[in-house]
Amino acid sequence: MSNSILSFNTIHDRVKRCETEGLRDGTWVGDELATQAGLDIQSPGFARDLCHAAQQSYSLARVMGVVKFGPHHVVVKTSLSNIRITTFFAGEWEAKIVDPSRISEVQAVGCEVDFAPPLE
Repeated sequence: MSNSILSFNTIHDRVKRCETEGLRDGTWVGDELATQAGLDIQSPGFARDLCHAAQQSYSLARVMGVVKFGPHHVVVKTSLSNIRITTFFAGEWEAKIVDPSRISEVQAVGCEVDFAPPLE
């Protein structure tokens, strides 16, 4: 996105956590953008499932996993086509993943990884 404020608000519009609580989270601006683009996110189907599914942000900076989770974190990889929105706020370098079933483990530090199977 060319607008950094809109990009930040879109990636955090569903986030509920202490670090970003005061930064306009819960705005649901992503729903507004999808509707404006002509995507029907209210009727049953893929578009609604995608927009209303639980969303997670992944950090592009390895140090964030270490700082936030200490000895228990996972390094994963995915193709660029599976990343939709990124933001570089406060050094976190977050990205949203479209399909979590398309990530693969690179390294598990202090934990074991059990990926959920893809939904089909």
